[in-house]
Amino acid sequence: MSIDNITKTFFVSVLFFALSGCTIKKEPFSLSLQYVLDQFSKEHPEYNVIQIQVSKINNYNLLFMTGLGAYDPDMIDGYYIYNGKLITYFQTDSLDRTHIVDTKVLKKYSGKIDGYRNVFQSKGITEPIQRAFLITNENKIVRIPKGFSLLSKGGRYVDTNVIKNTGLKKFLHSYIENNPSVFSS
Repeated sequence: MSIDNITKTFFVSVLFFALSGCTIKKEPFSLSLQYVLDQFSKEHPEYNVIQIQVSKINNYNLLFMTGLGAYDPDMIDGYYIYNGKLITYFQTDSLDRTHIVDTKVLKKYSGKIDGYRNVFQSKGITEPIQRAFLITNENKIVRIPKGFSLLSKGGRYVDTNVIKNTGLKKFLHSYIENNPSVFSS
């Protein structure tokens, strides 16, 4: 064998082993989102449907995770079965979030998801639970800290003179912050 043939054989072997060591992405979710999903599932094992809704509100990139007993067909851009739970994904804007969710891997909703109930065809209603998260510039997902306000500068509650009643003002801020659908009509 000549040196050129040995070099070619060696290069092809190295390339083969390098390519065979690559793993195909099996999940549509980033590691950060998988971690949050796993934690949410551990805290709330009674929910077999987890709805993920993402929105950009007041320059904050937000992710809302809701535990449900049935899926809402009006709030599904795609879905995936992850660790035995139905994960539905809904986006209220057109931002590219492929670093968090690869929507090309998600299954498209076509009227029915086998093994899971549609909320409109369900006889009983399960009380949902929701958690809100920030998607940071580093593409990490972190829980929104206490005292954070979407209606303020820098994430801190800012007093305004629009509503004089302090209790009513805090109630309205809390309502808006905990109900993202208010912004997505």
